[in-house]
Amino acid sequence: MRVWPGDPAARYEQREAVELAFVAACQHLPGNQRAALLLFEVLGFSVAEIALREIGDARAREVVADFSAALEHGDADALVALVTKDVTWSMPPLPHW
Repeated sequence: MRVWPGDPAARYEQREAVELAFVAACQHLPGNQRAALLLFEVLGFSVAEIALREIGDARAREVVADFSAALEHGDADALVALVTKDVTWSMPPLPHW
């Protein structure tokens, strides 16, 4: 059976492959870079919000620090507590992710 590029099954398989590659690539980044990438690409934060140098919001700083720490320590419970209900998880290559 031939799968066409516009086929929903092909698009689903391609999306899953890209998500898995993204997670695998993230695992090679230091924690602060990984957090910045996820905040920008996944959660849609602006560069200024990620840098937090121009934001005086202590709560935003706390959330970013907690997010970075949870990623650094592989603390899934802390990550779940920080993310919104619309986040999706995929089976990554490392068991603690």
